[in-house]
Amino acid sequence: MVLTSIRSLNALPMTRQRLGRIKDVIVDLAKDRSLFPSTDFPAPAAGHGVLYRLAQDPDDRLALYLQAGLAGNRTPPHNYGTWAVIASITGNEDITIHNALQAGNQHGIGSVKSSRRLAVKPATAIALMPTDIHSINLDDARPAIQIHAYGKPIEKMTDRVWFDLAKGTTAHFEAHPNIVDACQ
Repeated sequence: MVLTSIRSLNALPMTRQRLGRIKDVIVDLAKDRSLFPSTDFPAPAAGHGVLYRLAQDPDDRLALYLQAGLAGNRTPPHNYGTWAVIASITGNEDITIHNALQAGNQHGIGSVKSSRRLAVKPATAIALMPTDIHSINLDDARPAIQIHAYGKPIEKMTDRVWFDLAKGTTAHFEAHPNIVDACQ
């Protein structure tokens, strides 16, 4: 039912309103902690965490993951190049939204400015359009377990860009280094 709902919303061009409806579906899914026991989706002892692939459409227009992230993990400002919804099951994720000051004018050059912060905590989510820029900080003492829904699989996000704040540069943001296929 979850995938059917998302597919129907994703069949038309994505808007913030449709993305908000996908967010509602994913938050409802995240509220049922019994679906995602830590024994089936363990977090590693160290490293980047684990991204468990729960579902992926054959046409690569939808991918659903469960992420077990570790305290202390941070990401630089980045976008996804596709729509995204991230909902927390456990743990808190501190997210900073950024506005692009310079991006795309010259290959590899870009800068952003922080505009607002929010916390994605259990039973809440964030919805991002393809060019929305955000950074993530996991400072909670326990692993953060989240559901991630994307308009394409992580490995297919060729437009995903990250910003190096110190250098004023951009680069392609590589796929998560630890993806485990949990599709059944």
